[in-house]
Amino acid sequence: MRETLFAKGKRRDSPMPPTIAEHCAQVQELGDVIWEEVVASLAQATGVSVGALTERLRPLLSVSAALHDFMKANSAFQEMLEALFGRAKTQPVRHEILAAIQITQNQDLRAWLLKTLSQEEIQSLAWAVGGHHFQMRLRGAKDTQDPMFRDTGVPNSVSVYLGHGQISTLLNRVRDLLRTAGLDPGPPPKLTDPPPYDPLDDPTDAPNGLEAMVVRLVGESHSEWKRWQATESFAELQLNLALLKVLLVAADIAGSALPGCIDIEVSPAQWIRTQLQNSLSVSNLDKIVAANLGNRRPRNFQRRVEASEATVTVVSAGCGNGKTTAAYMWAKRHAVGRKLFFTYPTTGTASAGFRDYLFAQTELERNLIHGRSTVDLQSMADSFDLPPIERAQRLESLNAWAQQVIACTADTVLGLIQNQRRPVFSFPAIIRGAFVFDEIHSYDRRMFAELLRFLKTFPGLPVLIMSASIPPRRLEKLRQVAGDRMNQAVIQGDTTLEQVKRYMLALVEPDECWVRAGALLTANDSKNAAKILWVCNTVGDAVKTWRAAKERFPEATVLLYHSRFRYGHRVALQDAVIDEFRYEDDAKTIRKCKRPTIAITTQVCEMSLDISADLLVSALCPLPSLIQRLGRLNRYATEDSPKPALVFPFTGRPYHEHDSPAHIEAAESAIEAFAGTPVSQEMLAARINELQSNEELPEYSAWLDGGWQSEPMPVREGDNSITLVREEDLNGLSKDKYGNYQKDDIIPLTIPMLFRRGFQWTDRAASYPIAPTGTVAYEESGAGAEWQNAKR
Repeated sequence: MRETLFAKGKRRDSPMPPTIAEHCAQVQELGDVIWEEVVASLAQATGVSVGALTERLRPLLSVSAALHDFMKANSAFQEMLEALFGRAKTQPVRHEILAAIQITQNQDLRAWLLKTLSQEEIQSLAWAVGGHHFQMRLRGAKDTQDPMFRDTGVPNSVSVYLGHGQISTLLNRVRDLLRTAGLDPGPPPKLTDPPPYDPLDDPTDAPNGLEAMVVRLVGESHSEWKRWQATESFAELQLNLALLKVLLVAADIAGSALPGCIDIEVSPAQWIRTQLQNSLSVSNLDKIVAANLGNRRPRNFQRRVEASEATVTVVSAGCGNGKTTAAYMWAKRHAVGRKLFFTYPTTGTASAGFRDYLFAQTELERNLIHGRSTVDLQSMADSFDLPPIERAQRLESLNAWAQQVIACTADTVLGLIQNQRRPVFSFPAIIRGAFVFDEIHSYDRRMFAELLRFLKTFPGLPVLIMSASIPPRRLEKLRQVAGDRMNQAVIQGDTTLEQVKRYMLALVEPDECWVRAGALLTANDSKNAAKILWVCNTVGDAVKTWRAAKERFPEATVLLYHSRFRYGHRVALQDAVIDEFRYEDDAKTIRKCKRPTIAITTQVCEMSLDISADLLVSALCPLPSLIQRLGRLNRYATEDSPKPALVFPFTGRPYHEHDSPAHIEAAESAIEAFAGTPVSQEMLAARINELQSNEELPEYSAWLDGGWQSEPMPVREGDNSITLVREEDLNGLSKDKYGNYQKDDIIPLTIPMLFRRGFQWTDRAASYPIAPTGTVAYEESGAGAEWQNAKR
């Protein structure tokens, strides 16, 4: 038996790595601190009393934290540490899965725990411990190997050190923790080491072998979860398990990242208390509102939003109403003493919201968090068994714990419902939050269903829901879930603005679009050159249109902006478009750039571009999308002065499923009805209210309904895309001492591509597939990315 068992690699401030007993004790102690800081918020959010939560969850959280890594006491894990994180050998069964097996299948340990814990509590304990790295789950279609059992690259034999003194130390700690909770299981059992395992033994020949134990764990867990589902207390058991899982993950993150961290000057416990208590004040919010109102008085609409007392406030207002400023005014009533999560549907809108409203607020603790935000975070060097992107997400989540305002994508919050890592890691901050969900009309069915489940699970959290338009069916769903927590009448935009005649719609052929665009671009205006926004429904169409526009209008600035650029390049292109359309005066009458401009974009413009065009040209699209595109035309008009919106025919992908065809017909019908008539946002909203919807919302939540499994599931509808990085773009990038690329180096190089049949990869960079050289072509100053030899 090994004399010393380590849990991690060496920390910077310590000559020796932490032992398993030391690390588990640290995680348990910090888990208790987290509990103390969030239990009141958890009770308010869920509607369950502090007393009931403490009775149900506090002992389980302490015990699970004390045991979460106790089965790192195996030879395969220890050999990986000794090999300086070498990858030649791996664990046939991950340490946390092995821990779940011991909790449920070791007869001595189970009998001892049953003296004070119920069968359901022991199962919850095992499932939380086994799932804290999201690998306790069945093999999925995208898994290259079984997450729970591996039979390649494994050592010839594996010893499990159940009889080690560190295990005895941890079991004594568990006894003391249970005693503190008023439960006394008596002296812990003296466990002994089982004979070494051969990972390649057939489970039928070795019923007590590693693979057989995994098979038994899966079967028994599945049966136990089905038994739970048939009980009257299922809803309570389900919520308790889900909360236990995320709280254990939070404790593990804190216990792994904070000890020895050179960036904190206090103890880890004090850091947690200080950061989770760091919340908004009225003065914080007053400064944000004042900075954006300037010398203007708040609109009546903004004051109505500010005055709402409803726990769930729903707002439907078009562009120009100042919804974002109204949201910060709402926060003065609902977010004081909390952290404010301002969520947007896309990374582009999240970045724009942070830049426009928060970046200059240097006295405020605020951050931008989304899947591709560039945050300067050190790697967790002692967590070598985690993918690089998960290491970064774990530390990024600690950054969220410390913030007062977080601008993020909706996935950063609603991803909790699907067990996504970033929101799970951020849970201690989320449960202390108030939430703004902006532009919800753009949510697909899955994401809107997750919003509903979030509202149902946390009835006590304050939520503001905003959009330019909300289809009646979705509004009905919101009211069904929120009930009397929701404001009785949806807050509408200011009538004077909603009634301004901004648009002249026409359904025309593409040739006429070119003629009208050319006439405007060549018009001589010494004060303001023309600015045109041309929106296509596919990247391929956008590239073709861009090439044609460059040939037709050589004297104009022709820009291309779509999703299929490297992320860093795409951000620069977005900024370039915004700059070309920018005004230099507060009245929005004089353009900063005096040259004629035509920007060719795709659907990415619908929310991420805060611009005002003189002419909109758009492919026919669903009515809600068309209204969003119209929001980029004549955006700042305060009196009737309609500008043209030309719409040309379109059919097919991506608008071929669910409600999209019917909503395209609704858009076509609206354009024909308004032909020759100046149109206001109020008139378009009336059309939205007539929309009929048959959409069926998915109800499954991986976090709440997944039971024994801890599997992250997608937050959005599948779009048959894959985000990758080109092998050519990796030249010159350095790797860390473990042979990994760093997330912050890789993120700017990532490109989302429509999946191509036959595409294969063997390597990843920061968890992104690497497209082999020659697979994906890229034009830096041209069309962006396309599959090599793709037809143009």
